[in-house]
Amino acid sequence: MPPRIRPLKKTVATILSVIALTGSAVVATAGPAAAMDCRIDIEAAVIRSHPNPDATAMGIGYRGQTCQVTDSRYVDGARWAEIRMDKSDVKGWVKSAHLWTEDHEIGTRLL
Repeated sequence: MPPRIRPLKKTVATILSVIALTGSAVVATAGPAAAMDCRIDIEAAVIRSHPNPDATAMGIGYRGQTCQVTDSRYVDGARWAEIRMDKSDVKGWVKSAHLWTEDHEIGTRLL
């Protein structure tokens, strides 16, 4: 092998090793944020299939019922939370303003 190719092979091997190790670390640490305790804070909140007021209704959560927030996002200027109801296990999206959390930081903790 010509002498120039050997150093290049070592460099490529080193770069691939670093990428493989870094990729492994990212995969090991990547994942959804821990769920946050919440409860419905209006008379009745429609739980939707997507963060959109026109999305299919998956169920209804009533004031005081408990849930877990698993995700949060802004859609058309409104903050939505993806929740799972504790007793019924219904999953879907509600406007974050319809939820209460212990630390009242639903918008900042999950974004």
